[in-house]
Amino acid sequence: MLLSLLLLLLFTLPVHGLQAITYQIKKTIPLPTSCFTQGFSIVNQQIFLSCGLYRQSHLLKLNLQGEGLLKKNLPAKKFAEGMTIVDQKLYLLDWKSQKLSIYNIDDFSFIEDKNIADINEAWGLALLTTQDQQLILSDGTNQLRFLNINNLNTVNRLKLFDEQHKAITDINELEVVDRLIFANLWQHRKVIVFPQPSSETNEIAVGHVIDFSDDIPLFKRFSKREVLNGIAYDAENDCLWLTGKKWGKAFALALTLPESLKPYSRHNFSCKIPGSAQ
Repeated sequence: MLLSLLLLLLFTLPVHGLQAITYQIKKTIPLPTSCFTQGFSIVNQQIFLSCGLYRQSHLLKLNLQGEGLLKKNLPAKKFAEGMTIVDQKLYLLDWKSQKLSIYNIDDFSFIEDKNIADINEAWGLALLTTQDQQLILSDGTNQLRFLNINNLNTVNRLKLFDEQHKAITDINELEVVDRLIFANLWQHRKVIVFPQPSSETNEIAVGHVIDFSDDIPLFKRFSKREVLNGIAYDAENDCLWLTGKKWGKAFALALTLPESLKPYSRHNFSCKIPGSAQ
């Protein structure tokens, strides 16, 4: 009982001074419960998942109904982390090897490994489409790294704080939509949202959060492992999708952006997806 209460407090610790973004669940689909989700992307109406843990890591491709199209088991020594899609290639992080692996998205055939300098751990990965195709990488701290997509050198570092200048740590999976960055926080039921800063900016006060505490199936049990982790944008249907580690479900969401964030995205997040609501 005490452990459950402690975990509940951990998962619901506040991020101070952030304005809530409202959402509506438009559709729920099944996902494989075997996937310890680390990365989540949607491209051309297909879902791509990177699933972690040593000796269990694999890649999945599914359709938007959650039906499996392709699976690739990864080497036992690999702990798959965040991933993103770049020019029909899947870029995949490995937790502690300081490597990024590149695969063909059609058949998951291996293309090459690249080294990432000066990191201890790699967590989340996303593509910045508005800034010379840089990558953005999280490492579980309050710091994001912006990487040159060709040589993976760090070109900038950004530290995140709340409105009281308290560091926002445990930044995990990432998604970028136009100039909006979405990041979920490990072992929290929240996704923070903030505009992509200029290349000269080194720290930013995050102003907005999406709090999923009332809807996330994590409430059915308090687990340190099976937490929220997975954000993807579905451009064709204008939906933000959400999932977690071994949840067995993904949710298509409509968002109501506050006026202060609307200049940073040409999308309305209206989520006009075929199928019934939850």
